[in-house]
Amino acid sequence: MANLQQIMDYKTDLIRLFVNCEEIVNTIDNPNIETPDELINQNIFKDLYIPDVQSATKTYICIGAYVYKVKDDLNLSVELHIWVFTHQDIMNTAFGYTRVDYIQNQIDKLLNGNFHYGIDEIRLVSSKMFRPNAKFGGVELVYIIPDINQSRCNGFDRDKTHN
Repeated sequence: MANLQQIMDYKTDLIRLFVNCEEIVNTIDNPNIETPDELINQNIFKDLYIPDVQSATKTYICIGAYVYKVKDDLNLSVELHIWVFTHQDIMNTAFGYTRVDYIQNQIDKLLNGNFHYGIDEIRLVSSKMFRPNAKFGGVELVYIIPDINQSRCNGFDRDKTHN
């Protein structure tokens, strides 16, 4: 059986990774925070948060992680979705690129080929346009993380657990 604790751990680790990346924090550019950790639940979410059309001009990063394939009792695959989107009024930067493009590039530098998660490297599968409403636009990044079922590795046996 798949151990969904890994999903919660991935999200927590990724949020830590993002708030510790100076380029991402600076590009989000939230003037109302004193520390990068304050971006959590204001600009960076562990689920897909969609602001309403009247919302403030902000940039968001949202994370979703899903076990999409369980190969056998030991191997599973996790699909990681990262939505990066911003209000159209602040999409463009003075540097000639969009805020979304720059953040997705920084995320890809942190994740693509990373061996810190799973049993093999994280691999980018797609970057697709994402438009949650009329005022916000961005991208949805999808990564694959080959992993192992931690509950099977920790000595648990489904025949002996929770009878």
